[in-house]
Amino acid sequence: MLLDPKHLLLLAEIYDSGGFSEAALSLGTSQPGLSRVIKSLEERIQEPLFSRTRKPLELTPIGKRLVDQGRAIRNATKRASESVDRIRSGDEGEIRIGGTPFFMDGFVSSLIAEFQADRPNIKITISHGYPDELTAQLAGDRIDAAFCPVSAIDPNRQLKFTPLIKARNLVACRVGHPLRSKRDLSPLDLLDYPWVAPPPHSPLSEDLKNTLSILDTNNINIVASGGGLGSVVNYIVHTDYLTILPHTVVFALRRQGALSALPVELNHPNRTLGLLTPKPGAIMPVVQKLSDYLSMRIKDMLQQIQKHEISMMKKTGR
Repeated sequence: MLLDPKHLLLLAEIYDSGGFSEAALSLGTSQPGLSRVIKSLEERIQEPLFSRTRKPLELTPIGKRLVDQGRAIRNATKRASESVDRIRSGDEGEIRIGGTPFFMDGFVSSLIAEFQADRPNIKITISHGYPDELTAQLAGDRIDAAFCPVSAIDPNRQLKFTPLIKARNLVACRVGHPLRSKRDLSPLDLLDYPWVAPPPHSPLSEDLKNTLSILDTNNINIVASGGGLGSVVNYIVHTDYLTILPHTVVFALRRQGALSALPVELNHPNRTLGLLTPKPGAIMPVVQKLSDYLSMRIKDMLQQIQKHEISMMKKTGR
């Protein structure tokens, strides 16, 4: 026997409102109409739902059970409506996010965590990749958004780029590194210390190669390579080794009091860090909400970041 869920909803409303007249008023319908619904339901189950001889309304045992079911349907309907509203407003949904490893792990992930903390109905899956990989994954609908440095966008990719901050990579070291106190620091001084190499094929690795070409040497002592951000930072803070990190990462980790950078400006292409998404019309509300949040947070932080960047670079005279 299948019962009409609408009938169960009306039964629960009648009982919870205190009577047929009260329910008809709250529902904007007529009392006779509600009476016909209840009569039809009683005929369907061949059992009375109310004890007609008693006032106020008193349910029969089967009536009580069906009212509980009607309430459950009402609550489920309410939750579904609220869920739809949250999805449309960007406060509910799932996001598959890709990003360049060091930028994502060292800077963006903390902002994503802040965003998600007040939105428990949003679920986020994070993956790593470099710009070419991320662009292909977006085009193939394998991720919904990507955080990465971008120099130019292929117009055939149908992607939107929301710039967040100018990209700059720095030579990172521990706070007490000997080169931090050296006067008239020159790029050649970088050759006196071992290096931890950035991941191959990353923009950081490209910038290291550019630096070597300026120094006109390949004579650099690379003692470790291939690790993630945590491994690289552990190397740097416990040794006199050097590496290349995004300025945003140095900025984010500086509060720990162990990581700093040298006032040596690297020669790298003009890049902008930002969010890659499908073009408007294809972007999900939750992705748009995240993009807006990051833009706002980074805008608030930009002045501090620029001051920190200037302090890292002021000895270069540029």
